[in-house]
Amino acid sequence: KQLRLSPTDQLVTQSPLYSSFHRLSMHFDELTWKVDSDKMVFGSFRGSTSARASFESDNYFDIEEFDKRMERENEHPLLAVANFTEKIGSRTFQVADYAHYLGYSYDQVSHLLMYLAVEGFIQYDLGRARITVMQKLYDQILARGARRDYDVIRFSSVVGKDRANAVLDLNSSELDVYSVSHISVSDSQNVNIEPRGRFIKLGRNRSIYFDGKVDVGMFTFMGRGMSFNYETYSIDLKEVDSASMRFQNDKKLTMEGKREREHVHSYLQVMTGRVHIDKPDNKSGQVKNPEYPIFESTKPSFVYYDGRDIYNGVYKRKNFYFEIPPFIFKNLNNFEPEDLVFGGTMYTDDIFAPFQDTLRLREDASLGFVHVTPAEGMAIYAGKGRFFNNIDLSNAGLRGDGKIE
Repeated sequence: KQLRLSPTDQLVTQSPLYSSFHRLSMHFDELTWKVDSDKMVFGSFRGSTSARASFESDNYFDIEEFDKRMERENEHPLLAVANFTEKIGSRTFQVADYAHYLGYSYDQVSHLLMYLAVEGFIQYDLGRARITVMQKLYDQILARGARRDYDVIRFSSVVGKDRANAVLDLNSSELDVYSVSHISVSDSQNVNIEPRGRFIKLGRNRSIYFDGKVDVGMFTFMGRGMSFNYETYSIDLKEVDSASMRFQNDKKLTMEGKREREHVHSYLQVMTGRVHIDKPDNKSGQVKNPEYPIFESTKPSFVYYDGRDIYNGVYKRKNFYFEIPPFIFKNLNNFEPEDLVFGGTMYTDDIFAPFQDTLRLREDASLGFVHVTPAEGMAIYAGKGRFFNNIDLSNAGLRGDGKIE
């Protein structure tokens, strides 16, 4: 036996499916469930060459979309419904009673309410001509008045013939979603997810598990085992292969007169940490918190100099690297070149004994330093000699400006 559920041309059947576990509304072409299976499949109609599904957070809000609903009405349709429910003291009412309240025909009001049902603001019981207003409607009004926090989490999946947009595991309630190219987690803090393989797994309360890329302001993290936590409004970065950075170049301006953002030519690698996007009660960004987003490194990370463009890769990463202990970096959206400072320990494959220094942005846009030796110099090659003066590190390599005894 197989159950198939799909919308028809009748508007009210195009209402979203709501998941209280995931705290998401879902629009899809067709849901298929073999009754002896523990999987539900969201995919295409029979005979269709493609399928589209969309997923929207419980607390999603867009001010332009809200205001646009007012374009052809004397009163905003959401406000009108809210005012009526306040007047009657109930969130449930008959379509005929609402039509009488507005002074419109039954058919006009029924049609209007069907559109609200499609967007998930109400439930429309056609058989009883009865409306039940969802909390989403009131939340939207409060968000428009800046009296409630909200988020911008909404994304879609588009797949080809005989492909699934998503598969729900009835045992774990986890939802595997395919062909997701991009998720905007925060537009105010410039945080975006691009999942590798266009695949994500959705868990309880909008949790998102994925591999791939996370853009956070002027940082980009690439890795595996990443997870977005809605409650704490943070992204755990379990295995970061590399983190690339950009900086604002004072010497180059855009056509608008703003400083160009250029890439740092060094990467932070083999990292573990967490991105704190904003305060958990400020997902909308209505309150400006300039210290956010914040990256908290929880284990040592490394900068390597083994690129083929640096003496043909002579500095092997096994023994030549800069180790950075756990650190916290604030305001990932708007920092200056002089803020790119990472203290740590330099390992030079026994050219020198390990020594402490601080990586900074160099002229070639790489991370490096100029280390001044003490008056007695520094031992080289396990004490076979001593070097005096400056040790210079950048993507030009490790160089010495001084003398050897």
